[in-house]
Amino acid sequence: MQDVSVRMTNSRWRMFLGIICGLIFGALIICSGILLGSTPVQIKVTKYDSYRAEALKMNREQSAGSFQIGVGVLGALWATLIVSKENRLKRSDRLEIATFLMATVVLMAFLYFNWSYENLVAQLYWDMGPMLSATNEFADVLNSKYVLVRQEIMQLCFYGGLLLSALSVLSCCLFREDT
Repeated sequence: MQDVSVRMTNSRWRMFLGIICGLIFGALIICSGILLGSTPVQIKVTKYDSYRAEALKMNREQSAGSFQIGVGVLGALWATLIVSKENRLKRSDRLEIATFLMATVVLMAFLYFNWSYENLVAQLYWDMGPMLSATNEFADVLNSKYVLVRQEIMQLCFYGGLLLSALSVLSCCLFREDT
């Protein structure tokens, strides 16, 4: 009798985690769409300052570090749910497969927006550098909404992917019914 109540409790937790994952995934998609759709394509220009250049350098280094962490989290998620023999997903684990796919999609979106941000910053300096160097100005990447939106979405996807990955692993490792 106790085994049946444990299964029902685990089933409820699995369903709860699945609903939470779906809500997080939906919220990330909606927020990203709103941010991208409502942002004007314009870049501010500001006077050159060595502190701004250093802040941009630190920002890009942070982005590169986040990229490496994101790849590590994605690899750990795949290692836990696909490669691991103890916790490997089976065809009957529909809920865990759905949460795994949501986490993977969000982490892949993080990697894409990280690449997009870095590419946009590099392209801005390539395109605007010669034009602005004569006037001692520089593209204000740290305060331009068009650039910041990609960074905000990148952070949303990173933390959302981290949370979805944790919930997916929790559901698979603790609450999944053994078949």
